[in-house]
Amino acid sequence: MKIKTWLNGQIVEEEFPTILHALDMKRVFTISVYDLTHFEITEGCDNYFSVVLTKDQLITLGHEIVNLALQYDKSNAPKL
Repeated sequence: MKIKTWLNGQIVEEEFPTILHALDMKRVFTISVYDLTHFEITEGCDNYFSVVLTKDQLITLGHEIVNLALQYDKSNAPKL
């Protein structure tokens, strides 16, 4: 999957197997299993900040991301 990323001040397209992999490799954030009932989302710069979410909270986050994306159409979305 081609993903647009910043590289040396320019937008380039790079190939990644998944969007989550791109976010991990570009050090935006990672999502890992914290224990049997929780997930940890950690920022990728120095791994200092993180949140621990339940399965239901992680699903809610997914819905919030979908709703955010649905608020935009091609006429009002910022161009990359």
